[in-house]
Amino acid sequence: MGGIAYGQDGGLISGKASLEAGGYSPSSSGTYGRARLVLKNEDDLSPDLLFSFAGEADGQIAGADLAPSWPVYPQANALRLQTDDFSDDNGYLYDLRLDRAFIQWTAGSLEVKAGLQSFDWGSSYFYRPTNFFFPLAPLAWEREEPLGSEALDAECFLFDFLSVEAAARWIQDGSTEGVLRLVDRGIGIGVTPSFAFLSGRNGAGLEISGTFPDFQARLEGVDWLYPNGINELEWVAGLSTSKNQVIYNLEFFKDGSGQVLGAFSNGYNQASYFFASVGRRFPSKWGAFVGALKSPDGGPALLWIKVDVDLGGGNNLAYQAWLPVGNVAGPLSGVAHRSGICFSNSF
Repeated sequence: MGGIAYGQDGGLISGKASLEAGGYSPSSSGTYGRARLVLKNEDDLSPDLLFSFAGEADGQIAGADLAPSWPVYPQANALRLQTDDFSDDNGYLYDLRLDRAFIQWTAGSLEVKAGLQSFDWGSSYFYRPTNFFFPLAPLAWEREEPLGSEALDAECFLFDFLSVEAAARWIQDGSTEGVLRLVDRGIGIGVTPSFAFLSGRNGAGLEISGTFPDFQARLEGVDWLYPNGINELEWVAGLSTSKNQVIYNLEFFKDGSGQVLGAFSNGYNQASYFFASVGRRFPSKWGAFVGALKSPDGGPALLWIKVDVDLGGGNNLAYQAWLPVGNVAGPLSGVAHRSGICFSNSF
């Protein structure tokens, strides 16, 4: 339910602990409980050397038909820095893992990161096709940083507005995957062509964004090329604006590979989706978000509701719900009703 906010001071460990309970359907039990602990440390070892660390423990009790609330990825890192059980028939799931452990070195216009790290590529809200290494799933119940990649990343600024970035990571089957990006951060306009060399497919990506006084427009896509010669185009186009402290967002997504929504798409490959949302933070320390997802290819609409209240002292109370509307066969018919109340403490 939103991102984790940490307070770092002098390299001390900070984090967030949360407890959640709720219900879902269809289900053999109808209720679930979830606990999560995230720890993070970031320390400047020297003026040009930074060390960052993050790990988490997750647990869930529910019926065997409820998937883990945290993102689970089909491709694991070369080093398995976690222990988990996602197959318990009684619905007791857990995951203990290291998310980040990297060193960042900066020298003039060159920045190098080595170790277990995340990548913040792309600018869309619903889904970022150009975030090639472990992109965050669009319908992840816990929308926070994805699993880190064991990687080496180097970015060199050729000018104040132009940089070239190269990254390589190592995955469980022994393969090495790579990404090359040319980032042009012009005044108000950003253009980033990218090339990915992944296990099982390669991709040519492009991200274009324009930020204006009243709105932001963006286009992000990847043309995937498979070994059999088939290519598939996947893209997102979006508009965002803010009026009277209310943020409006509209995006159109084309799932060219048919793999992005997984079981949620109910087998409808290469479907298209409209996503719209309205969100606001209020002076009384509470916020609200309402999103709607619908495919023009049929199926139900999905309402996505979030409300949270800052209780002070690092405490937060939040409510989140998925509410499918209509029961027509088609994309999104694999999404079930779910709602939960979460109490968390950031320290």
